[in-house]
Amino acid sequence: MNTRTDAPAFEPHHPAPRAARDTERMLPLATLRTLAAGAHVGDLLFIRAPSRKPGAAADHGGSWADRFGIVVDTSGDEPLIAEPAWARTKLTPLSRFVARADGGRIALARRVAAATADAQRSVHALAEQRIDVLLGGRFGMLAGRGFCANYVADVIGADRAATAAALLRSGRLSVEFDGIVFDPARP
Repeated sequence: MNTRTDAPAFEPHHPAPRAARDTERMLPLATLRTLAAGAHVGDLLFIRAPSRKPGAAADHGGSWADRFGIVVDTSGDEPLIAEPAWARTKLTPLSRFVARADGGRIALARRVAAATADAQRSVHALAEQRIDVLLGGRFGMLAGRGFCANYVADVIGADRAATAAALLRSGRLSVEFDGIVFDPARP
């Protein structure tokens, strides 16, 4: 006895734009809301910002990422990202940070857990202390100066001058998401 199964016709799947990719693999898609729900305080977000100069081919250390930010607050409507700026740390809503990503590619990475529970608690307390100083502005106008470099050095354990590419390859972070993020509210 032969069983016949009729399969309905379907449209072929069209992949996301390849503009932001550096590999041949398909990258997962996520909405801004999904990314926001998965972000925790202390996570690092990586993007590649579009070059301001036409035809500029800057060296990004063999990586697609050239900027990073640190999730410092998730209590509001959307997570708040601290990112290094020229004179001091800039606080940016997640939607604006994602909107600057070339091709919408984002990587969300989390600090790898320390070897012991005591070490994990110590690093977590240090991360909270750094973020509290930034958000509380306890030390006046200079509270935001060097926040990202200090956070990377003290909490992640990387070099203060580490680039986004070096952080991604350091082995000190676990990549939780690496894909294309889009905001359905924006055309």
